[in-house]
Amino acid sequence: MRLLLIILLVKFCACSLQAQNLIPNPGFEDTVHLNFDLKAAKDWENPTMSVPEYYTSFHNQKRVDWGVPQNLGGYQYAKSGRAYIGLRMYPLDNNVVARKRDYIQSQLKNNLKGDSVYCFQIYISLSDSSQYASRNQLGIFFSQNQISENTDFHLPYTPQIIVSPDDYIVDKVKWLRFDFEYTASGGEEYITIGNFNDTTGIDTLFVGGGEQFWQKTTYYYIDDLYLGHCDSLPDTTIGIIENELKQKLQLYPNPVGRQFYLTYSGQEQLHFQLYNLMGQKVEAAVQEEGNRYRFSSGHLPKGVYLLRVVGREGRASFRLVKE
Repeated sequence: MRLLLIILLVKFCACSLQAQNLIPNPGFEDTVHLNFDLKAAKDWENPTMSVPEYYTSFHNQKRVDWGVPQNLGGYQYAKSGRAYIGLRMYPLDNNVVARKRDYIQSQLKNNLKGDSVYCFQIYISLSDSSQYASRNQLGIFFSQNQISENTDFHLPYTPQIIVSPDDYIVDKVKWLRFDFEYTASGGEEYITIGNFNDTTGIDTLFVGGGEQFWQKTTYYYIDDLYLGHCDSLPDTTIGIIENELKQKLQLYPNPVGRQFYLTYSGQEQLHFQLYNLMGQKVEAAVQEEGNRYRFSSGHLPKGVYLLRVVGREGRASFRLVKE
């Protein structure tokens, strides 16, 4: 009976932690039909008067400027599938369009739980035609309510996540992946993506590009978004990184009692984070003892937990059953 209970708990843990992506239509593959033979990304809206471009191979025949891989912004295949979004960060030309910023917004599948830790992932590529790369511009804003403004300038909100605050995003060939952790306040139901800086927050680098006035800008392609439990990140390279570290680790006993141990055959300093099934961080004192770490777990309620291990060699995770 005890063994059966443990098996059921582990299965429940696996099902709960392999949570769905909370962002609907994260690769922009699902479409809705607009007028003039154009399509838009389903479940995504424009919170301002500025409308970002939706690039898809559906447009290749009749609307080639909005096609894939060749389009208004340059030449780029989708990270996966056949579609992605183009976002204007801040045009640098001195004319009426210089105020324009692009934003996209979507309602999450479920509200975020307070004090729970979520992982956010996004892929970005600078368009061929952009004359400028940027840093500290693209923001991710989570809110309890839908936001909208009758403007094409910046939205007056402070994003919780800033993509690449220190390094210019200059790659026009590869899709670059950016990963973040976000601790929810609770009740966040909407995600809005765009440049929330005012004119004093612009930081650009000239990289060359198109010669038209409207190409004097920073313009990103974005694709394949993810928001959910960190144990369910979709990119397969994470699994490769985890295996490299995890093969040097051994956790025992499991199920755990008042304490458990983690031995490590490497030399780097390790950092630990312990979560419950709700994704909330829980405290567990850890003591380094030579080539092993001793964790105090007697205070933890019975249940299933996830231990994340982070080192310079990568990261790994272990599911624990507390009896």
